[in-house]
Amino acid sequence: MAPVVEDDGRMLAESAAICEHICHRYADGRLTVAPSQPNYYDYLYWMHFNNNVMGLSFAGSVLKTGASGLVAETIGEVTERRMRQYYTYLDNRIGEVPYLAGSELTCADIQVVYRITTGVAFGARSIDDLPNATANTQRIVERPAYQKAMQIAGPNTVPPLLGGSD
Repeated sequence: MAPVVEDDGRMLAESAAICEHICHRYADGRLTVAPSQPNYYDYLYWMHFNNNVMGLSFAGSVLKTGASGLVAETIGEVTERRMRQYYTYLDNRIGEVPYLAGSELTCADIQVVYRITTGVAFGARSIDDLPNATANTQRIVERPAYQKAMQIAGPNTVPPLLGGSD
């Protein structure tokens, strides 16, 4: 299962847990939001956004395997509607604030930027029709720290897909 990191002889999986662990263990909590901060609720929601939409993606994938009938149609309609709502909410949110949890980049942005860039190659919804999300993602991938991370990832690293899977 990926991603996985090993730290102090312990294996840790799940990208949100890994982000939180690294930020707390090695960066004094930078890029995280404490429960006592006013933007904690936004941070918490966006940290789990990927899991919410991934479940919908899985349901959609199952339906594409040939499921039919009233139940399949209903699940398909609900899945599509929920996916539109999630992504509309994402675009609206990023139109209100510079970053998902407020005024500063956090682990929540890192989590979501994967979903809306690289995730497209694995079937995630494109953000072509979401101007705020597209502009925000472009700002994030242009950040020096992001560029450095891409260099560290190695010469075979595929840059993020902005604007779809074409």
